[in-house]
Amino acid sequence: MIEFTVIQAASDQLARTHAARHPDIKWCRFNNEIVYWATPGVDSSLPRELRLLGGPPQAAQGDLYLIVQVGNAFLSHFPYARVAINKGRYLAVDLTAEEVEHMRQESACFGFCLLPENGIAFETKDRTQRQQIPEIAALVALVSQARLRDTLTKLTDFRTRHSLTAEFSAAADWMKVELEAIGFAVSKRKISVGTGDSFNVIADKAGMGANRRLVIVTAHLDSVNTVGGSTATAPGADDNGSGTAGILELGNILAAQPAEHDLRLILFGGEEQGLHGSQQYVASMDQGDRNRLDSVINMDMIATLNTSALTVLLEGAAVSQALIDDLSDAAHDYTLLTVQTSLNPFASDHVPFINASLPALLTIEGADSANPNVHTVNDTIDHIHYGLVSEILKMNLAVIAQRLEISATAAPRQSSSPVVAWGANRLDVFVLGSDRALYHKWWNGSAWGPSVTGYEAMGSVCTSSPQVVAWGPNRLDVFVIGTDSALYHKWWNGSAWGPSVTGYEAMGGVCLGDPRVVSWGPNRLDVFVIGTDRALYHKWWNGSAWGPSVTGYERMGGVCIGQPEVVAWGPNRLDVFVIGTDRALYHKWWDGSAWGPSLTGYERLGGVCMSAPRAVAWEANRLDVFVVGTDGALYHKWWDGSAWGPSLNGFERMGGICVGQPEVVAWGPNRLDVFVIGTDSALYHKWWNGSAWGPSLTGYEAMGGICTSMPRVTAWGPNRLDVFVTGTDSALYHKWWNGSAWGPSVTGYEAMGGGNAVLIM
Repeated sequence: MIEFTVIQAASDQLARTHAARHPDIKWCRFNNEIVYWATPGVDSSLPRELRLLGGPPQAAQGDLYLIVQVGNAFLSHFPYARVAINKGRYLAVDLTAEEVEHMRQESACFGFCLLPENGIAFETKDRTQRQQIPEIAALVALVSQARLRDTLTKLTDFRTRHSLTAEFSAAADWMKVELEAIGFAVSKRKISVGTGDSFNVIADKAGMGANRRLVIVTAHLDSVNTVGGSTATAPGADDNGSGTAGILELGNILAAQPAEHDLRLILFGGEEQGLHGSQQYVASMDQGDRNRLDSVINMDMIATLNTSALTVLLEGAAVSQALIDDLSDAAHDYTLLTVQTSLNPFASDHVPFINASLPALLTIEGADSANPNVHTVNDTIDHIHYGLVSEILKMNLAVIAQRLEISATAAPRQSSSPVVAWGANRLDVFVLGSDRALYHKWWNGSAWGPSVTGYEAMGSVCTSSPQVVAWGPNRLDVFVIGTDSALYHKWWNGSAWGPSVTGYEAMGGVCLGDPRVVSWGPNRLDVFVIGTDRALYHKWWNGSAWGPSVTGYERMGGVCIGQPEVVAWGPNRLDVFVIGTDRALYHKWWDGSAWGPSLTGYERLGGVCMSAPRAVAWEANRLDVFVVGTDGALYHKWWDGSAWGPSLNGFERMGGICVGQPEVVAWGPNRLDVFVIGTDSALYHKWWNGSAWGPSLTGYEAMGGICTSMPRVTAWGPNRLDVFVTGTDSALYHKWWNGSAWGPSVTGYEAMGGGNAVLIM
């Protein structure tokens, strides 16, 4: 017979000291309560010191077991169980051999094992906040409760998502479309669930690194109503619409972020019937993916508040201890979460990974067993706590971003252009027609729309080149100047143009020349224009409203010639360049909290410039600026993170006799491609390969053509370039670099129609 007692955490240090003198005394911690017991032996009684600390000992009829239950599953089946400690999901229970054998025959949602000796069933972590990483803080701030609410509403509109129903297949199809729309490569893969079939949805985003690791984020898509069976209504808002919505929300944010490593989002089927989707996925993993797997974060039930504080449980195993530590630190650094941890995994899709010795863990709402709505018709969005799910997603996002090395790449954002790429193998091109209306064409990865030579008419009468940015996958914002010199805006939200295909939002102002726009992060825009007093003016979209107002502007001083240039080398960072009346280059910057050198002041960078500047950031805190000088040659200066090169007022001469302004793009770290038009109206190209300029510092690669516009270039991925110019017939022409060769040839171009189109540069 085993004697045991339960001691409160306040007395545990003293109890541990006494227990250390008795090798037969074992303990197991359940947060603020610790059970001590005497293992069978010559003397199976507890020492007097522990009896005094814990009160009169109890005599177990059998052995002490750790029970891990889903909801209240164990106590529902065994309401008269001899429970020593009840912490919701985790229980310490006295069980005889006969009771254990009876439990083995049950198929209920609970697991059990002998109570771990001298271990921790689960605990609440002390809160120790460290210094935030600014880029990560800016990223987690992008988690949107509004998007989560929209996704959960759509998921619960399915009558059920039981794994073996047509509704589940339809939900899987919907999620596949949503993930494809934001730029992921997605597959819907059949799995077996008993004698029936269901599906996993797997979405991949490739990293940019040479030796890429793999980060996996999972949730189960299916829902269940255990009373009504497979045909019963099962909205599954928390279990597990919340995890599914979390997958899409993380996808929305991470799709736009360049990363070193690969990201895989997985929605499993068959979880409620026994982890079928995750078990079959793990069994099918090839050795290459197993070897490079960095981590698996599983989200299951993350949106019901069962405790007074916002609480998350991190459940893993020894193989995932480092991941648990990282998530606990991130919760303390970037959220308001109370963190509980356990190394006793059970009954969710992290378990098959752990059983294969792969680092995985579960993120789940605290005290999930107190949620009475799980697996019932009452699991509806009325019970969702959007604050909790948002905080859990922020924690997960912070760790995922760091493990993908997103903060290292800093996600530089190029300035606006008539040509933009919002994702891999996706292009959108905007031109003005002879009627000064806006026209649009797009590349969807396999074909041009509406056709190779056709265009979508988008209305208006424009007096500037269209300026376009993409702040995220399948999202576009277009700005033009109207005949009244005011700024106008239209946007693509992923499914429709706003305010309409041919309509525009009036944004006020009296503007000279073209606007310039940049997005430093999802759902953030900064717009710069020159006013009639030649000063610089600024307006911004903060995710919910325009500042200082829809039609208002912030005055930023200066007397500027030509179009401003703006670039964002990281979240909440802007660098703006203008040409002054003395033809010198001037610079101002936003450091996340204030404008430097002041709101209306500028840093003088020298030069006598005959073109508007073009700037690019290929890495955090790195800038490269190009202008054309009075001799028609190209000139270059750079910021290396601490100083301007070759000097504050100096420039590197790069040769050539250029007509108009240069174009520059960075397709990856320490890589630049520069394009100019020569005096023969042909296109010329030079590049920086990380160590030297090609074909030489002052030389250029001749690329043919007779161009009537400046070139426009975008890079939709590493070592990929797409170049657009207009020809003497005013039609649009295109050439591309596929990583090894120019298409259709070095000096050839693809004709894209629009003979009456005028691409204003």
